[in-house]
Amino acid sequence: MQVNINTSTKAALLFCGALMSSSAFAENVIPKGASNLPSLEFGALVKTYMIDSTSKSSWNFSTNSQNILWDSGVTWKNDTRKYEKDGFVRLQFDGFKLKEDTYNNPKKVRPEAAWNINYSGKNKSDVSQITIEHFLGGFLSDTDEIEIPAIQSLTKYNINYQPVCIYKLGFGNYSTAYKLSTLKKKDIYLLSTIATGVSGNLSISYNLFPNKKDFLDYFYDFTDTDEDSSNCISF
Repeated sequence: MQVNINTSTKAALLFCGALMSSSAFAENVIPKGASNLPSLEFGALVKTYMIDSTSKSSWNFSTNSQNILWDSGVTWKNDTRKYEKDGFVRLQFDGFKLKEDTYNNPKKVRPEAAWNINYSGKNKSDVSQITIEHFLGGFLSDTDEIEIPAIQSLTKYNINYQPVCIYKLGFGNYSTAYKLSTLKKKDIYLLSTIATGVSGNLSISYNLFPNKKDFLDYFYDFTDTDEDSSNCISF
C-alpha cells in the first residue's frame, strides 16, 4: 500500500530528523524520564528559537516544547519575580556529549547527561529568557574539565556569532556574550558561561535572549557593569 505524505508533513519529518542524533537514546539518565529523549545538536536547537525575519511572533511558554521533558507548568517565582517553566533536554555539541558526573553515577561507562532548561518571562504570554544549564558535582578529571564546543555546533548550522561582551567571573572563569544571526532570521543573543569553582565543581550555562533589550536588561543586572571586571567590547 502506498502512503502519500503532503509537503508540510515531509517538512516536519525532516525538521525532527535534523534535530535527532543517530544514537538518539540512552539509559539510566537523571531524571529517569529523560532517558527516552532524543539527543539534540545545540546549534539545531538554538536555530529553532530564531524567529523568521518577517514574523511578528515572539517566544512564549509553548515555544519549541517538542523533545523537552517538562516537570512543571508555568509558575510564578517570588525570588526572580517572573513566571517560569522548568524541564529537561538532551544535548550534544558538534557530536560531543556531556556525561553524567561520577558523583551521581559511578559507572565506568556513564550515560549522556540531561540538561536543565528554563523559560522565564514577566507575564504568562511572553518569554524573555531561556536558560540551559548543567552542574557537575564532585572533583573533575582532566577529561571532564574541557571547553564544550558550543560555537562549532552553532557554525555547523550556519549561525554566525559576534562576541559583544566578556565578563570576568574570577578564578580564571568568564562569561562571553554573543549576537547570533543567520539568513532570514531575527538576531538573538547568547550568554555562555563555563566556570570551575574552588572545590572543583563545574557549572555550565547558556542563556538565550530573543532581542537586544532583554539581553541588556539581564546583562546589566548579572554583571553590575560599574565594576572594573566588566569588559564590554561593543553594544
